[in-house]
Amino acid sequence: PAERRRVHAERPGDCTSQHGDKDSTDGIARTRTACCNDLSGMARIAATATAVPEYRLDRETYKRYCALVFATPPQQRAARRIIDNTKIDARYLVLPPERLLTPRPLQEKSADYATYARRLGEHVGRRALDRAHLAAQAIDLIITTSCTGVMIPSLDAYLVEQMHLRRDVVGL
Repeated sequence: PAERRRVHAERPGDCTSQHGDKDSTDGIARTRTACCNDLSGMARIAATATAVPEYRLDRETYKRYCALVFATPPQQRAARRIIDNTKIDARYLVLPPERLLTPRPLQEKSADYATYARRLGEHVGRRALDRAHLAAQAIDLIITTSCTGVMIPSLDAYLVEQMHLRRDVVGL
């Protein structure tokens, strides 16, 4: 808190009030009203939070599952090289790997994605709001990203409703 007061006092237009503890994880709550006297209109990261799905696969386990997916030895070798070169120690899944590897219709996969993305998104959003000591109505911008699935309407549109954010929140 003392460091935060010092930083705020050094910035023109910023307040000197105390705010919640800073955390350096990667989910983000942003607000333009994080500082009571800040009229600059600039978005600020008020707090961050992280949420990951419950099923964790370490690198070696992930390689074993990839060996089941890729049929030929050259494909398996290529997959192992990619996995090793990414240097990612663990990956997280919303469902057990056995279920994810079972052939399923696209509609079922999409429904699972929507269910778990909304659940994790709301969880991490509420944690970030709690850490920032902000109400959902204080948020001006919500940023979501995924390389896994697509939702229409988008995840941020669902989160606006689920979390009772203002209707004018900008989704990115």
